[in-house]
Amino acid sequence: MLLPIAGLQGRDSTDQINAEYYFTHLAFSKAIPFYEKMLESGKNAHVYGRLGDCYRLTGDINKAANYYAQVVAMNRVNDALRLKFAKVLMQLQHYDSAKKFLIDYAANNPRDRRATNMIEGCKKAPAILASSGSIVPSLLELNTDHSEFAPSLWNGHLVFASDTAVQVQKRQSAWSGASCYNVYAVPCDGNGNCGSDYVLPGTTGKVNIEWHDGP
Repeated sequence: MLLPIAGLQGRDSTDQINAEYYFTHLAFSKAIPFYEKMLESGKNAHVYGRLGDCYRLTGDINKAANYYAQVVAMNRVNDALRLKFAKVLMQLQHYDSAKKFLIDYAANNPRDRRATNMIEGCKKAPAILASSGSIVPSLLELNTDHSEFAPSLWNGHLVFASDTAVQVQKRQSAWSGASCYNVYAVPCDGNGNCGSDYVLPGTTGKVNIEWHDGP
């Protein structure tokens, strides 16, 4: 049952219904604009928290951190949000800030080893980053602005999953707002030199359907 947020009426109430419906159905990209409309009526800790969740789950960790910080500023933070905010702060390499939230979380949840492990991660991460300064990562030409992952070698090709839209008409993911994942391949030689021309492995209709394909 959806409980109304105090003070919301009319259009705001409709926005809440839509936002909560999409959120509970994991359509986070569709929930975002409705939650943002709700903020036009003023600050709301619940909405800030939901937007933090939506942006975290769709990959925009900077906006997620901003909205979680709004909840903290209103002094409405709970243990669940402490842990989520800490994860986002760690992704942003704000380890000291993350550690503070993790220590508070661990005090209230002493049997949750996640917090203990993450605190250790915050302590060790700066030294690890400093020691890896000589490593310079580079992007392959096959990389796009979307996600490419789960690589595997197959028949002279590098096969991977991606939510970029190339050659195949895919549905849009309600979770992320991007194309549904598809399986692609690029030619790759024995020395690890890969091309950038995407090809479709297998038979379209069996491997690459209109919904998610991947690992």
